[in-house]
Amino acid sequence: NPATISGGDSTRHFRVFGELHLENIVLAYGFSGNNGGAILIQAEMGNAASARLLRVAILDCEAHLNGGGVSVEGKNATLILEDGVSLERNVAKTKNGGAIYITNGGKTEITSQAGAPPTRVKGQNNIAEGAGGCIAIDMAGSELIIGGRGVSIDLNHNTATAGGGIAVTDALGVTIEKGAYVSFTQNIASGMGGAFFLQGQGTRLMVQGGANIIFTKNEMQQAGFGGALAAFVGASVAITSGAVVSFIENV
Repeated sequence: NPATISGGDSTRHFRVFGELHLENIVLAYGFSGNNGGAILIQAEMGNAASARLLRVAILDCEAHLNGGGVSVEGKNATLILEDGVSLERNVAKTKNGGAIYITNGGKTEITSQAGAPPTRVKGQNNIAEGAGGCIAIDMAGSELIIGGRGVSIDLNHNTATAGGGIAVTDALGVTIEKGAYVSFTQNIASGMGGAFFLQGQGTRLMVQGGANIIFTKNEMQQAGFGGALAAFVGASVAITSGAVVSFIENV
């Protein structure tokens, strides 16, 4: 069984300025009065910082500001999610990214190579007061890359004001490629983009290379836009040949 580290609802588990590799660990009840309830990855002083998670669960953590589970900050900051990562019931109490917040050029990668074991990641029941119930991405250069035929991402029952599943604002954006599978199910936005929200000139969602995305029963609750997906103010969505995007009963 995995070991469990509790923050006791009073402290963050890890602040990373170099390299962190976690395997077979549960991080529970972390808390930060700023960003990153469980893990804060900081690379804003010329350093490079990264965290690699394999069979790690981040559960019931809270940040008062951004990134209830993890905050990835700076252009040389990287979060790598491998198989068996679960992000559940994390909260960004006043701002963005219930489970993960990526900012100031940070990057999160969920990928697999040909012939490698599957990479399965789950994000469910996370909450952000602002944008990105599960994942929020903002500021120039920040991005999320999901790619590889063995990659399967399940984002369900996450809640935010904009982008119940994922929100991208004034950032480089999200790329889903190389046969990856991503499902958005029953995520809720009280304002815009029940599952996915994009805003800002140059911000983009790119779906390519045989990727498969399915939006099912996501919901925009008020008089906003986009039960499944909303793109505003210069943001773009590009779906190339061979990619499949399905919409089922979103409202």
